Amino acid sequence: MAKVEKERRKYLEGEKRIKAVTVAFTDLEGRLHMLDYDKKFLLSTDQLTFDGSSIRGFTRIAESDLRLGIDWRAFYWMPSDIFGPGKVLVFGSVLGRDGLPYESDFRGRLMQYTEDLYKKDGTVANVSAEIEGFIFHGRDVERTYNQTGKFDLVSTGGYFNSLPQDPLRRFIDTAAEVQRAMGFENEKDHPEVGPSQFEMNFRYSGALIAADRIQLYKLLCRQVAQSMDMTAC
Repeated sequence: MAKVEKERRKYLEGEKRIKAVTVAFTDLEGRLHMLDYDKKFLLSTDQLTFDGSSIRGFTRIAESDLRLGIDWRAFYWMPSDIFGPGKVLVFGSVLGRDGLPYESDFRGRLMQYTEDLYKKDGTVANVSAEIEGFIFHGRDVERTYNQTGKFDLVSTGGYFNSLPQDPLRRFIDTAAEVQRAMGFENEKDHPEVGPSQFEMNFRYSGALIAADRIQLYKLLCRQVAQSMDMTAC
């Protein structure tokens, strides 16, 4: 860990094009939260704080301050055409005000569990994820559903009925390119059985890495869909 941290810090210090670091963590309900820290500030301090009372299930207002520790191994370059220029993303561990792992940080608990398994008898917990979603016409259609009462599918075809350059296939192709740019080891990308349904598979990995990539998968799909005036669900 110390060697990786040293390498990442040196890289950030020397790379002038990177201006900010996005630190990500997950709440109890599986939502991804992200805070952008100025690169110089992040490299100069170990006191990265945030308001835990704003996260459902974390802390009360009177005990709002929580801290973030950086997991320098979980470091991802973010394609600028999708996420904007000058940023990298790293996952953080949520810490209490005492600096100890926070009990409601499930990512931290998973990290500790897999490390304990390995220390006990050398067991490595690998996970292979199969994630599927749907694509709809228009941006942020969940917010307008109460007014419209419907979701508009971009494709009515199934498995093998989606042709090259149709909206679903263009979304899949673009999202798959973003996965590759972020270090995913893609296996196969294709429409699924349902209309407007997609699936993009990536290679198995350690449980913690797989969990991080599931969150990134959802994030990049949402971003790609938004850029194409669609919504990924």
